[in-house]
Amino acid sequence: MKADELKNTPPKIMIYGPAGSGKTGLVSQANKGYLFDFDGGMLTARNLNDSFSSLRKSIDFDVYRDTKPSNPDGWRRAKEKLISISEQCASNKWAYNACIIDSFTGLSQTIQNSVMANDNKPMGKPEIQHYGMIVSELENILTLITSLHNTLVLVTAHEMPILSRKGQIGHPEQDTYKFVPLCAGTKLGPKLPWMFDEVWYADRTSVGGKIAFVVSGKPSSYNDSRTRSGFVEDFDHTSIGLATLLKKLNYNYDNK
Repeated sequence: MKADELKNTPPKIMIYGPAGSGKTGLVSQANKGYLFDFDGGMLTARNLNDSFSSLRKSIDFDVYRDTKPSNPDGWRRAKEKLISISEQCASNKWAYNACIIDSFTGLSQTIQNSVMANDNKPMGKPEIQHYGMIVSELENILTLITSLHNTLVLVTAHEMPILSRKGQIGHPEQDTYKFVPLCAGTKLGPKLPWMFDEVWYADRTSVGGKIAFVVSGKPSSYNDSRTRSGFVEDFDHTSIGLATLLKKLNYNYDNK
C-alpha cells in the first residue's frame, strides 16, 4: 500500500477546554448523530440561538447523568448503549453517522459513582484501588468508541492545569502551567492524544466586541493539542459550524 491509497475515514476527535468555550454547542450540530449527555449540556445547547439551532434541536440524545449518586445507574445504562452501538456499527446496522460523548469529564464522574456504589461506599472518596477500576473502565470505553466502524466520533472534555517545571522550552526561568484534558488518575491522561486522530483545544475570544468560539489542533506550551490532518490553525467556528470545520480535515460530513 502507498500513502496515497489511504482513504479518508470518519475522524475520531477530542475537543477540550474551559467551561463556556462552545464545545457542546459545536458537537451537538452533528447531523444524524447520537449524543451521550453526561453533563446536562444539552440544556445549554437547546437555548443557543444561531444558524445551527435547528441541528441541535434535531439531534438524538439521552441523559446519563446520575440524579441519585447514592444509587447510580447512569454508567450501567451508558455502557449497555455503547456496546449495542458497537455491535450495530460492526454489522453496518447503526442508524446514525456520529457518536458524541459530552463529556469525558462527566463520563469519568459517572463511572466513579458506579465504582464507589459497587464497593458499598456511595459518594465516598476514591482510593488507589478505585482509581484503578475507574481508569480501566475509561480506557476500555475509549478503545471501543474510537474503533467504531465508519462513524464520526466526537468527545468533549473539560481542562485541568498541570505544572510545567522550570527548564521547559520557551520558559527556562519560570514555572508554567499546561492545560490538559481533565482525567481520573494519572496514567490515562498521557494516552489520550494517541487514542484520537485529532485533539483540539477550544476557547472563546472577543472579535469586534462579539464573542467568538475557536478550536485549534496546534500544540503549544499551554495545551496538548495534536493533529493527523495538518489542522494547525486557530479556527473560528462561530459562523461556519461543524460540517464546514470537518471539511478542513478533508471529511465531507454533509454527504454522509
